[in-house]
Amino acid sequence: GVIYIFGISLTQLVADYYKERTILGHGVHNDLLDYFGSIPRTMFLLFMTISGGIDWKDAMDPLMDAGLLPSVLYSLYVGIMV
Repeated sequence: GVIYIFGISLTQLVADYYKERTILGHGVHNDLLDYFGSIPRTMFLLFMTISGGIDWKDAMDPLMDAGLLPSVLYSLYVGIMV
């Protein structure tokens, strides 16, 4: 349940950021869409974060481009789950 809730929230925030950047004619960090481009991808990343499959900082770096709220939300997830 926790992974699903955070997964939906982070995916939506990244989708909003992607839409905004696309309208302005700007690109986004490739890793951002690789990690947070869909709900299943985001949920898998969140699982990898707590199981040692990926260092949380590797996912945080591209996420920071999307703004403060997604970064804080991901940090909160890490803090709760680890």
